[in-house]
This record gives sequence, C-alpha cells and structure tokens, in this order.
Amino acid sequence: MNIGQCQRKLDRLDDAAQSFAKFLDSNPSDPKLRAEVQDALAEISSERERRLAAEVEARRQRDEAERRHPADEESRTAAAADLRVREPAHPAVASAMATSRAPVATIEQHPQKSRKWVWAVVSVLAVGAAASAITVGVIESQPSSARPGSLGLLDGRR
Repeated sequence: MNIGQCQRKLDRLDDAAQSFAKFLDSNPSDPKLRAEVQDALAEISSERERRLAAEVEARRQRDEAERRHPADEESRTAAAADLRVREPAHPAVASAMATSRAPVATIEQHPQKSRKWVWAVVSVLAVGAAASAITVGVIESQPSSARPGSLGLLDGRR
C-alpha cells in the first residue's frame, strides 16, 4: 500500500493503480485497510478520466482553431525559421528603413555575456570568510591555560 501511495504522490498513476491492485490481490485481512485502498483506486481512476477528458477537450479546441485559421506553408516555414525583425540600433539606419519601401530585417545582436562566474567567485569568497570567522570564534571561545607568571595563578582565577 505504501508503494502505491508513493507512486501516487509522484504522479505515476498507472503504477500506483497496479501497486494498489497487487496489494488487494494479496488479500489483506483488515477490512478498513481494504476499503482505504479501494477508495484510493477509485480516486486514481477518476483522476485518470478527468485528465483524459481534458486532453480530448484541448485536442478538440486545437483542431477547431486550425480549422478556423489554417496555416499556409509560408507561415509554417517562417515560424520554423523563427525570423526576428528588431529595431535598428542606430538612428541613421532607422531613417533609411523608414524611407525604404522594402522591409529590412536587422541582424539580432548577441545578448550580454553571462556573469555567472562573477557570482560563483563572490559565493566562494563569502563561504571562505564565514568559515574563517567561525574558526576564529571557536578557537577564541576555548578556555586557555594560565601562563606561568601571570596574575591568574596568584589570585585563583585560572
């Protein structure tokens, strides 16, 4: 039963149903436990039916949308190529594009390089500083032995 519950929590409904069925086939003697497993099986069954109905509805809506707006071959090719037309970076290019009749696509600029390495270095330094502070705190908190000739020996403080 526990295996079925784990599979159910992991959203592996088919495996959970099989585990629960196997548990029921082993003939557990406790009627309360059998009823609990049968309830879990019923919940899994209803969840599977709900998901199937939602999938069928989504498929129906997608087919209906395609029927209303059939995509021609050119738009599919353009979507596959994922062409992006951006605003030009320089004003002279923008004015030239405004006076031109033909559409002009500019080359997309590369995004700024990732700075993850900077944060990695900062993190390593922060962890090192924290470890050093903890080490110093632990060493300083340890009781020290009295040094010969100190006043601590005379008045009994150490």
